[in-house]
Amino acid sequence: SPQAPVVAPREAAADGSPVPPGVAVGTGGTPRGQGGPPRPKKKCVNGFIMFCRLNRKPYISAHPGLASTAATRELAQLWRSLSPAERRPYCLRARRFSRLHNRVMRPDGDGDGDGDTDPP
Repeated sequence: SPQAPVVAPREAAADGSPVPPGVAVGTGGTPRGQGGPPRPKKKCVNGFIMFCRLNRKPYISAHPGLASTAATRELAQLWRSLSPAERRPYCLRARRFSRLHNRVMRPDGDGDGDGDTDPP
C-alpha cells in the first residue's frame, strides 16, 4: 500500500494564524534572508572612545571595586592630560577601525588625518 507523502506541519504565529513557508515565526513576518530595511551605519569611533576601549580593562583591573562611571571619568581626565602627539595614535587607530568597519565618518578637513584632538 502506498504511503502518504510526509508533509511538514505549517508553523503558526503567536495568534494562531498560519504562516506561509519561508517566513520565520517571531521575526515580524520578514521572509528569511531578507533583513527588512537596511540599518543605518553606526557612528564613527573617535580617539577618546578608542583610548577608553584599550585602557578600560587594565584600568579597572588596577582599581578593583571602582564604579564604571568613575573609571570613565578618570579615563576622561587622563585623556585631557595627554598632548596632541600622545593622542594621535588613538585617533589614527580609531579612523582605521571606522574605515574597516564601514562606520559613518567625517570628511578629512583639518589636514592632519586624525580628526579628533579635542577632549570629550
